Amino acid sequence: MIRNWYYFKIAIVLLFVAILLAIPYPDAVNNISDVVLLNVPIVTLEAFQLKSILAIIFLIGCFYCIRRSLKKHFLLMYITAILSFVFIPSFFVCVYQYTWATGIQAISFDAYRSECTYDKLDEDTLQGVCQLTLRNLSKEDVTFQVEFNDAIYKEEMIFMNNNAPYEVTLHGQQKKVVKIRSVLDMTQMENHIYDGKIANLSIKISAGHQQRRI
Repeated sequence: MIRNWYYFKIAIVLLFVAILLAIPYPDAVNNISDVVLLNVPIVTLEAFQLKSILAIIFLIGCFYCIRRSLKKHFLLMYITAILSFVFIPSFFVCVYQYTWATGIQAISFDAYRSECTYDKLDEDTLQGVCQLTLRNLSKEDVTFQVEFNDAIYKEEMIFMNNNAPYEVTLHGQQKKVVKIRSVLDMTQMENHIYDGKIANLSIKISAGHQQRRI
């Protein structure tokens, strides 16, 4: 089946490099991406992600080498390469966080099960409540600070950052829905947000000199 081992070996190397570049760690920005291709963010907040673009280029190079190296069944190898590229990076992150990661490096955030709700308590007071689904994958307790990424949902997140950073402690291997509440006097604001709900959030966590955007 393999007619050219040289190209086949290059294909394996290119796929390996592409997978490494696609690993969403330590920052995970898929949830603030405008363009996502094969589970990697290409454009986030109008900025191109060079690492992700390089990953796609290496993957295309892998396809070319596969086509040159095989006599047949290259379509099956294309599918295998794509599935590896899509699923292995997240698997690597999960394994690393469960085994070697410590501190905030072991914290995972489920953006799709987190949301913020805004309600007017009265004519002059607005309340925001955010529920963040966080998990500590290490065996050690971790204390860190949380802020909201105000590059998206700018007005709402600046409002929630009014009292930031918020301190959070997660025990070893604990999964917790952290509730953060902020109340603001709207008479002090020229423009303000109204009632509503937003999901698919992005947050910044930090401890000492370490920081992650997840």
